[in-house]
Amino acid sequence: TKVNNFIITTVNIINTAGQIVKQINFGELQYLQESISVKELPSGPYTVVCTIGKEKQTVRFIKL
Repeated sequence: TKVNNFIITTVNIINTAGQIVKQINFGELQYLQESISVKELPSGPYTVVCTIGKEKQTVRFIKL
């Protein structure tokens, strides 16, 4: 994940039941380039919600 000039607070990975299965708190950052391992999660679709300051960005992915 790359985000410039923002404060990133959290990244949540949510399953299809709406449960947060992984949460990472990054605190206050100006720049982030980070890999997030999902190898412990079962196969299936997920939603990643990045809270950036007061804004949220959502990305969906399918773990094979």
